[in-house]
Amino acid sequence: MQFYNREKEQQELLRIRKISYEQMSQMTLVVGTEVIKRILSDFNPIYTNDDLLALYTITGGVPK
Repeated sequence: MQFYNREKEQQELLRIRKISYEQMSQMTLVVGTEVIKRILSDFNPIYTNDDLLALYTITGGVPK
């Protein structure tokens, strides 16, 4: 699965965000060590562990 051209998924996340803001609090969480590594490698195939840690930090992930 590629992590671009995901308009349907983006629309679903926007729908969930709208519900969260207008109706009640909800938490949306995107998880998965392999997913984060795949996203990073799609955009930077020669990423380092420091790059991975930075992405974890930005996305709110917690490295093992």
